[in-house]
Amino acid sequence: MLSDPQSITLSGSASSLPRTSTTQLGAVYSNPDSTITLDVVHNKGRRNRTTVRLRQDKIAADPLLATVNRRLSTTAYFGVDSPPEGFTIADLVANLKALLDWASASSMANATKVLGESLDLR
Repeated sequence: MLSDPQSITLSGSASSLPRTSTTQLGAVYSNPDSTITLDVVHNKGRRNRTTVRLRQDKIAADPLLATVNRRLSTTAYFGVDSPPEGFTIADLVANLKALLDWASASSMANATKVLGESLDLR
């Protein structure tokens, strides 16, 4: 189980996310107005899957109706999917670290390229 609360820094601003719900295989952490939510979920079966999601909500003007505001959300997540045996936690962490290092290299250059839908990752 992760500590309570969790801390997330989004666009340079730290947010404290207290645990708001718990299940046998997961937990949800949210700021008081639920505009930032961290979900951690484990699924066990023929394969084990752990997913961590960070959702951010905001209010923004509707581009078609200037007088109307809408609640919008974006979600970033990562998952680790593995068989129940054959890989150690250290193996899984090394694989995840390699992916996160690749995405964050050179000031998030690869993440920026992928999110900009670039296929030229040189």
